Amino acid sequence: MNDSNLRERLLAAETVTPSLKERYEKELKTMTEQPLSNKNRIWHYVVSVVGAVICIHFVVIFFIAPDELPLLARLLFLVGAAGSAVWAVICFRMARRGSMNLKRDPDIMIGSIWGMVVFSTVVSLMLGMQMEPAAGGRMIAYATVFLIMGALFMIQRMIERTELKLREKLLELELQISEMKEKI
Repeated sequence: MNDSNLRERLLAAETVTPSLKERYEKELKTMTEQPLSNKNRIWHYVVSVVGAVICIHFVVIFFIAPDELPLLARLLFLVGAAGSAVWAVICFRMARRGSMNLKRDPDIMIGSIWGMVVFSTVVSLMLGMQMEPAAGGRMIAYATVFLIMGALFMIQRMIERTELKLREKLLELELQISEMKEKI
């Protein structure tokens, strides 16, 4: 018997009462929604304004950059503008909502960082290969450092997400045990 067949049979045998489901949803919301203090809300509004200003700044630099700047290097400004815009929007939404959704918001933030870092690293490698060896080597080394830093953010988020999933499953088991105890 395979694991998915056993899983399906166990799920079919499980009964979920409305009270259990309600308690589970309430506890899950408490666990996944982190309320922001007034200080943190103000901070998120400030970050969203700064992100919007940086986004505009990068777009302006893209258009006024000297003609001798390679197109690939110009694209880095657009990537920075996109990342700044994502952070501005997500921070504004969190501040307006007054809470951080621990399942979704950090994934968007870290995903935008990772996307910017990977794209910037690839562009830096391409540009570094076109330069003289000393300058190109430095550019590639700097890009690698940023790639490692971005990877550390990604790994940290994976650990946090795994912890959250584990806590969610433990909560589910705890509520099922308490319901079984009530039935007995």
